Amino acid sequence: MKLTDARFAYLLLIPILVANFLIIIYPLATSFVNSFLDINIYKGTADFVGLDNYIRLLGDSTVLKSTLITFRFAIEGVLLAIVLAFGIALLLNEEFYGRTFLRVAVILPWAISEYSVAAMWKNILVQSYGPLNGFLYQVGLIQKHLTFLSPGHALDWLAVAWAWHWAPIGAFFLLASLQTIPQPLYSAARMDGAGVIRRFTKVIFPHMKYAFLIVTVFLTLEVLRAFDILYIMTGGGPGDITKVLTLRIYEYYFEYSLYSYASAISYYLILIAFVVATVYFLILNKKS
Repeated sequence: MKLTDARFAYLLLIPILVANFLIIIYPLATSFVNSFLDINIYKGTADFVGLDNYIRLLGDSTVLKSTLITFRFAIEGVLLAIVLAFGIALLLNEEFYGRTFLRVAVILPWAISEYSVAAMWKNILVQSYGPLNGFLYQVGLIQKHLTFLSPGHALDWLAVAWAWHWAPIGAFFLLASLQTIPQPLYSAARMDGAGVIRRFTKVIFPHMKYAFLIVTVFLTLEVLRAFDILYIMTGGGPGDITKVLTLRIYEYYFEYSLYSYASAISYYLILIAFVVATVYFLILNKKS
């Protein structure tokens, strides 16, 4: 049989399709089915319970609390990441010596693993010997070392660490869009006496709004599934003040062996991500 271009293409696609099925589709389908069951590994049973797991989570105060924590972490993390990403994009869009090197260096926080990011920030924020406490003390801004990962501020610092890690990739999306804005528009705006805020609202944002949307949706989906940084830095603590839904799912699945219930919470989180992304698109289309 003659190997045509089309057949050769299908031949190359088969391993990819098989890998996607085994790694993505099959686990998703299995967990979705499990969410309608009551799996008991000790008894070796898997009884069908319909929507009981979903009804249960709607009345579960721990899931509700984790949902609110997740929303707060997501809002703080995404806002910080977008502001930082846009600032980096504006800087890299300027002409200066060493810009090429800086463009390479800026991506490093995103390129390193989340484990390394978490370990680094955890050491930075340590009360006794952390460099942030040391710096603030040396310059006289504090009189005693602070507990940054305290119940009142732990989630905020987690958002800072997460944003530091993800902002660089957002910056490159925004930089690509920023470079498509015609320079005469900048010149015309300056000649008309437009300030920084007016130039942003009238020149920059209208040309970059879809880029901002893409970055916002991308970062939102990433922050909703964040796990490594939170697990390593606080493990959901102090107490459960930073226990977002991903950590709650981990707890129910691996610590309590509630596989079906954890699967239901997973799809509850997926639904939240889908709704949030849909709202983003609807708001932007309404304003455009």
